Amino acid sequence: MKTVLLFLVLARPVLVLAFQPPSRIHGNIDNRSEVFVLAGNTRPVISYAQDQGAVDPSLPLPRITLRFAATPFQSSELLQLLADQQTRGNARWHKWLTPEEYAEQFGVSANDINKLVTWLRSLGFSSIEVARGRNAITFAGTAAEAEAAFRVPIHRYLVSGQAHYANAIDPILPKTLEGMVLSIRGLDDFHPKPRGIRPHFTSRDRKSTRLNSSHITI
Repeated sequence: MKTVLLFLVLARPVLVLAFQPPSRIHGNIDNRSEVFVLAGNTRPVISYAQDQGAVDPSLPLPRITLRFAATPFQSSELLQLLADQQTRGNARWHKWLTPEEYAEQFGVSANDINKLVTWLRSLGFSSIEVARGRNAITFAGTAAEAEAAFRVPIHRYLVSGQAHYANAIDPILPKTLEGMVLSIRGLDDFHPKPRGIRPHFTSRDRKSTRLNSSHITI
């Protein structure tokens, strides 16, 4: 899975491109309609973990996140923008985007976001938050609500003596979201291990540091 990294400067204006995100959801989102499997959204670790059976249906899942893919046109334009931002002399050199400006050019359309929020509410989810860049939605629910919404059993697993929970199979979503939803996170409690960051010191006494570049994922 590719994650787009943008440099963000809130106070600086940006050249607005001449396109807006297209609406990709036609009609309402209906879990009773044709569906598809969102492949690649189970944790590999469960293949060798000890399955302890289903979790309690009331288990809270406090932060489930749907991440959205850009359209091919958006991806192409974004790559061009990133190249232009790093090309000295280009009109867009160091013209960074705010998350809201990113949303208007490369995020999901506001119309589609409204449909997604309505759909999630109809499934019983709460605490729904839309990312400022409109490339993700985060929400909360119970294991029972997630299992019903995404047609996926959530089990307890034992890994190296530690208890975890995770979805046992890949989630299943309405066909209308195929190609738009990139991934679902938060159906398990496996977290990536933090990696150490080695600072680049600019003085011999190492009292000051400099970050070569500031990347913010939105």
